Amino acid sequence: MLAPQTPDSVLDDRQSRIIIGIGEALFDCFEDRSVMGGAPLNAALIAHALGPTFGLGAAMVSRVGRDELGDRLLETLRQRDFETRWIQRDDSAPTGRVLVEMADGEPHYEILENVAWDRLAWNEELAKLAPTVAGITFGTLAQRSEASGETIRQFLESATAAVRMFDVNLRQSFYSPDVLRRSCELADAVKLNGDELQVVAEQLEFGGANEPTSELVERFRQAFELRAVVLTHGSRGTELVTADGRYTAPVPRFPAEEGADPVGAGDACGAACLLGLVLDWPPQRIVTTANRTGAYIASRRGATPRIDAQAVMELLTAGD
Repeated sequence: MLAPQTPDSVLDDRQSRIIIGIGEALFDCFEDRSVMGGAPLNAALIAHALGPTFGLGAAMVSRVGRDELGDRLLETLRQRDFETRWIQRDDSAPTGRVLVEMADGEPHYEILENVAWDRLAWNEELAKLAPTVAGITFGTLAQRSEASGETIRQFLESATAAVRMFDVNLRQSFYSPDVLRRSCELADAVKLNGDELQVVAEQLEFGGANEPTSELVERFRQAFELRAVVLTHGSRGTELVTADGRYTAPVPRFPAEEGADPVGAGDACGAACLLGLVLDWPPQRIVTTANRTGAYIASRRGATPRIDAQAVMELLTAGD
C-alpha cells in the first residue's frame, strides 16, 4: 500500500505506509500562552516520531481557519517535517480553540463550537487517501457536527486496509449513544479509561453500574468484535485486553525536565498501541512500548515534545 506522493510531500520512500490522525486540530488557550493540541493530532505526532523506524509515516486530516492560528499550526508542523497536505483551510470559520481557565489550581475547559474542524469536508483527496492508510486514530469530539461526523465515517468506511483505533476521549456533552455505537462498530481497537468505560456501558446498554471492570471490558470487546481494548489507568499505565488475555507492563520513570506535565501522555500511549497493532507486535511488546512512551511524554513539557533519535530507540527497543 503506497502512500500518495507529490513533489512537495515530506513522506519519502522509507515511509510506504501512513498512520492518520483524523479530527480536531486546535489550540489550548491559557491566559499567557496558546499551545497546539487535539488528541488525534497529538497521537499522529507521536506516530510521526516513532514510525519511520518501521517504514511508517504519519499525517493529519483536519481543517483549520485561514487565520493567524491556522497559519501558526501549519508552519509548526512543517518545521517538524510533518505532512500537512490533508489539513484543509476554511475561509470563514476560525481555527479551533479550547479556553483554559485555572481555578484553585485545577484547569477548566471551554471547547469553542462552530470552528473549522467542525466543517471537515469529504473530497476526492480524502477518497484517494483512505484506502492506502495503515492505521487511523479518531475520537468523539470531532464528530459533534453533522459535517465532520459524516466525513470521519466515510473515511473510516473507506479505509479497509487500516487498523482503526477509536479513542473515546469524552469531552463535555459532545457525544451521544449514536456516535459511540457507530464509532465502536467502525473500530478494530478502542482506547478508554475506567470512567469512560462506565459511560459507554451505560449509553450502549451492555453493562451495569459498578460492575467489575474486568467483566465489563471483556463484554465490551466481544460485543463489538474488537481486536483490542486499550484501558488506560493514568500514572499506573496501560492495560491491553485481547482475545488471548490481559497484558500489563511496568511504568518506568524518566528524569523530568523543568515544567514537565502529563498532558498528552494518554495520547502517546494510544499512538504506541496503534503502531504496535499496525505492525502486528506481540501484545506484551505493545503494552511495554505504550507505557514507556506515555511515561516519557509525562516527563516532558507539553503533549508533543520533539523526541530525539536516541530517545526513540530507547522507547522502541525496550519492548523487544
